Amino acid sequence: MISRVAVGLMQEGVTTAIATPRSLGDPESAGLTTHVAYDDLGWQVTLKSRAAGLLTLLASEEYAGWAGGGSEGGTIDVIHAWGHAAWPMAVELARETDSAVVLDVWSMGAAEQIRRTERSAARGREEAVRGVWLAPSRGLLSQTEPRAHLWPCQMLHWGVHAPEKIPAFEKKAQWSIGVVCSGEMPEATIAMLQGIAQVAPSYPEMLVFLDEAGVANDHRVWRAAQEAGLLDRLSVIADMESRRELVLRTDLLLLPDVAGETRSIILDAMAHGVVVIADASTSSDAIIDGRTAMTVGGRGAEHWARAIRNVLDDEDTHAAIRKEAHRLILTERRGHVHVSALMRVYEGLTTGEPIAFRAAGPPHSSR
Repeated sequence: MISRVAVGLMQEGVTTAIATPRSLGDPESAGLTTHVAYDDLGWQVTLKSRAAGLLTLLASEEYAGWAGGGSEGGTIDVIHAWGHAAWPMAVELARETDSAVVLDVWSMGAAEQIRRTERSAARGREEAVRGVWLAPSRGLLSQTEPRAHLWPCQMLHWGVHAPEKIPAFEKKAQWSIGVVCSGEMPEATIAMLQGIAQVAPSYPEMLVFLDEAGVANDHRVWRAAQEAGLLDRLSVIADMESRRELVLRTDLLLLPDVAGETRSIILDAMAHGVVVIADASTSSDAIIDGRTAMTVGGRGAEHWARAIRNVLDDEDTHAAIRKEAHRLILTERRGHVHVSALMRVYEGLTTGEPIAFRAAGPPHSSR
């Protein structure tokens, strides 16, 4: 999603660079967007020097003086960070460049870091770093507002590209299931795998693509898949959320451990006719149980099995969910709407104009 936002901003005349943690590997530049890696590992006392190192790199000839010093260079106006692990670096960069920060609160875990981040932004200078908190859903906004005291909060829905039409629903002999998970809740992933195993005998050609994060840190998950007899139909995929072309070729997208989170892959799946089944405690308000997706309210395998059967066994339900999910993306979660809303936020920060609360999101449909 970040790359798509960068491209959209460039179309609006905004020069962008995408900085990613070096611990994730060297970034691959694509198209006209500048990609750079920063040192994310180190003690807090080294944060200032690591931020200075990133700014020096961006000002170097290697990056055509992107941030000052070259013919293409210029000042940095806004630093936008999505993952909360990047917030300290974003605030330090803003402090060093006298720019503003925009921080997306994508999960409850991120919301819990708000006060600490604001304290950091208020230290070390006469005036605090300017900023704004963005929440991509109503649930996350309700968690952000009580915690934020330094910066305003605003709800701004994420958006994705959506084709005007999706292929017509057709019943298949071979269904495919994608599973995106973080590995933070292994018990939830195990229950989901056991639920798939209950349904699998009715669909002998079913294929399951499991995010490697789900098995990397807890051997119990792999053992559960083995004991459930799923290994002959299971493929483990590294960094599955980034491999969207694979996810969008599946029929179902299962998210067992998204409690208190929202993820852009949910919107991509809905936009392309992939039915989403997620833990009911997700913070994504694009998920409306029985209309745009199916949710699983219980922790047991039988709850997952029931939700999967409701989609695979009932052609009318399957087709209706695909249609309504696609409609929601087309009307309320378009990528260009997201970019336009971000532009208004950025302009408010850089011109000093007040930022209207909750004004940047698209209108909600009546439900």
